[in-house]
Amino acid sequence: MLSKSPSRARRGGRKMRASRLAIGAVPALAAVGTYAALRDRSTGANPAGAAPLRPVPVTAGTVEERDFPIYRVGLGTVQAYNTVTVKVRVDGEVQQIAFREGQDVRKGDLLAEIDPRPYAALLQQAEADKARDEALLANAKLDLNRYSTLALKNYATRQSVDTQNALVAQYEAAIQRDQGAIDNARVQLGYTTILHRSRAAPGCAW
Repeated sequence: MLSKSPSRARRGGRKMRASRLAIGAVPALAAVGTYAALRDRSTGANPAGAAPLRPVPVTAGTVEERDFPIYRVGLGTVQAYNTVTVKVRVDGEVQQIAFREGQDVRKGDLLAEIDPRPYAALLQQAEADKARDEALLANAKLDLNRYSTLALKNYATRQSVDTQNALVAQYEAAIQRDQGAIDNARVQLGYTTILHRSRAAPGCAW
């Protein structure tokens, strides 16, 4: 049976002692690191090169009472309690809506406006027709005076005087018709401006 030499026995003993020293050093290093971390945390020290901690700003405000908005998100439809259908009396393009949905308006406030240009043109045409007929009437009256004077001197027939009288009456009737057209055109033009007729909000009956 072979026996180990003394030199190998000594080398084996050294290796065992070195491994024991290494194993014992690990817990010691861990304890030192834990102590250092706890010390830095307790003293509030920052690592080297780190920005200093800034204080959190605190501001004071005045206490006041107001409505707190609550928003709910969902799908659905909104229906008014009262609705009204606005019917216009003239046709045309709507150029302006002068109120917002749900807005309170007062009597006489403007709600909408329809394009007034076609009706303004009709009014101008009617006024021009009246001016033309008034000029024709003035000339017919002058001719009537001439024919009447000539008839007294037997230079004109009685028939020509009667014809001129009828022409004067015709122009007078034409002027009355023109005035009626003017009044109607003004009414139609006024319908292009839609005003509120009551003190209720839009959606209530007029």
